Amino acid sequence: MSRASIAANHLPREGHRTPVTTYRLQLQPDFGFDAARAALDYLVGLGATDLYLSPILQATPGSTHGYDVVDHSQISTELGGREGFERLAEAAHDRGLGVIVDVVPNHMAVPTPLYHNRALWSVLRHGTESPYANWFDGTESPDGILMPVLGSRIGTVLANEELVLDHMVVPGFEDEGEVPVLRYFDHVFPVKSGTESLPLAELGDSQPYRLAYWKVADEELNYRRFFDVDTLVAVRVDDREVFDATHAVLFELVHSGHIDGFRIDHPDGLADPRGYLRWLSEATDGAWIVAEKILEGAEQLPADWPIAGTTGYDSAWRIGAMHVDPSGSMELSEVQHLVTGRR
Repeated sequence: MSRASIAANHLPREGHRTPVTTYRLQLQPDFGFDAARAALDYLVGLGATDLYLSPILQATPGSTHGYDVVDHSQISTELGGREGFERLAEAAHDRGLGVIVDVVPNHMAVPTPLYHNRALWSVLRHGTESPYANWFDGTESPDGILMPVLGSRIGTVLANEELVLDHMVVPGFEDEGEVPVLRYFDHVFPVKSGTESLPLAELGDSQPYRLAYWKVADEELNYRRFFDVDTLVAVRVDDREVFDATHAVLFELVHSGHIDGFRIDHPDGLADPRGYLRWLSEATDGAWIVAEKILEGAEQLPADWPIAGTTGYDSAWRIGAMHVDPSGSMELSEVQHLVTGRR
């Protein structure tokens, strides 16, 4: 591939904004879209050209970071909802600021209680018959998706009567009325229709999921996760239907002119990062995109990834190294040896 074609592949297409200086705002319930809007003049005064926002989709209630998404169809209500975001974006654009949004394609939260994640709740209730069955790993496993949340073995949990059958109106599913659920302390799990009258042990074995002792997760977990975090379940965005569904709201905001570009979280966790980024570029007509690709040593960003570059960890490391006096390395090594016994 020629240098010219590589450069063309890595730049946004004509008509799309290219940020020069981004300023990141960490959104959270105490600092939502309206608070961010109030800070815009200050950011302009600092010389920022673009606003870079942490994830804006609906996250686990109370989330202080937004990387634990539970609903891709909604802009976070705790941050101010879609109207609040659009007000922020319009105010930013009025001041000449672009809007870059962090996207988390790799995973969703496994929240407590689980019903906050409607897609996962549906899969745990209906199994392969769920409209979200192709979203997650493990749905076709004979034992169902592993839920390693128990404090001891299932036999002990049952003997201690810690797992109980209950009935409730599930938030987000109010139209279904009161339904049977399984409760284990703060955890709530759905019950497959037609199994609620079974003895408790048999009922548990009849679900599209398997409750298990938390210590078996490393050996028996049957879904991909974010590193070793059991509460962040991988999403199959390599399935085009899942990709479209999980990005629909974001694409609407790109095409309406509210979002100018994306920062992609953890692309190395995807089954097909190249394919994902190509779909993303096509769906946004070549918008500015950077990825949190961590480059090791002499590793280069793949030339056929249609993005503007990485998020800059490699550059930040080099810039940081310029502020460190290498002559101090011997003294620091001696301190390390004294503390750890290793050199």
